[in-house]
This record gives sequence, C-alpha cells and structure tokens, in this order.
Amino acid sequence: MGVELSQQLYEIIRKIVQEEFLHQTQEASGYKERTEQFPGVITFSNPIIIKKFGWLICKASIQKLHELLLSNGFILCEYKMFMLHFTGAEQSVEKITWLANLNELTYLFTRIREEGVIPNHRFPHKLLQENFLDKYQEPLNANSLRTLLEKGVANHRRVELIEKIIAAILNDTDIAKN
Repeated sequence: MGVELSQQLYEIIRKIVQEEFLHQTQEASGYKERTEQFPGVITFSNPIIIKKFGWLICKASIQKLHELLLSNGFILCEYKMFMLHFTGAEQSVEKITWLANLNELTYLFTRIREEGVIPNHRFPHKLLQENFLDKYQEPLNANSLRTLLEKGVANHRRVELIEKIIAAILNDTDIAKN
C-alpha cells in the first residue's frame, strides 16, 4: 500500500513540475509559435542519456535506494526509469530530477562509489551531469559538480540521512548474499 501511495504521489508531483516547467519553457522560447509553424515535430521534455553508472551489488538494492531517495525528497522519477540509469543495455532514458542540494548528490555518489556499490569512473562529475537535472529541471554544470565533489555537505543531519540510506542498501545486499 505504501509503495502504491508513493507512486501516486510521485505522479501528481511529476505532472505539476512538468506542467510548470513546460509552461515557463514555452513562454521563454516561443515554443507555441514554432510548433504551430512545424506541426508533427517531436519534442522531449527532458534530455536523454547514454552512459550509465553501473551497479556492482544485488540488483534488488536499486529499488531500495530509489524508495529511500524518493521518500526523503531527494529525487523525482519512477523506479523503472531510475533503474535504467544503473543497469541494462545502453539506451535513451530521461534524466533524473534531483530535488535536494547538489552537494548532497555528489556526496551520495562519492560514498556509494567508495562502498563499491557503483564502479569508479574517471570523470564522475560528468557522469552525474549526464544522468541528472537540478530541481528546476535544468542541466547540471560539470565544472560546478567537480568543485562540489571536494566540498562535502555542511548540514550534518543531511549527511546522517545519506549515510543511513547507504547503510540500508548495503544491509539489503548482505541479506541477499545470505
């Protein structure tokens, strides 16, 4: 029941955010005029990605990570889309909307990389840029992310929350191994 309710809540929030974003984008870019001039042109609401993070532990823990990030207000995306950023064949997927501070995003992915959940990448800031949008549905800046990788998170409660999320997915992995 809880997962079903969170999915319904997610859909409501996603639609509101998308409608507001599209409305602002349309006004700023003259979208309505262009679509009237070029009917049949397909447009995408979010950019697409090619590179994946990879996932080195039990696949069931991806769902746990998604549930915890969604319920704690870090992300806005469906589980199926979230999972495609970590596993499966290379394909086009909508980017994940990160709702929290970007330094929390970099901290989370640095920590799960250190724990062996995802493989090391030569340019992790570029991988984050390719897979995430900020809370305003704007693309991330790779140079800013690189700087944030070094800064960490100042709010100790948020660090504790992220550490609890990491511990939960690692505990799921331990359970799955036994």
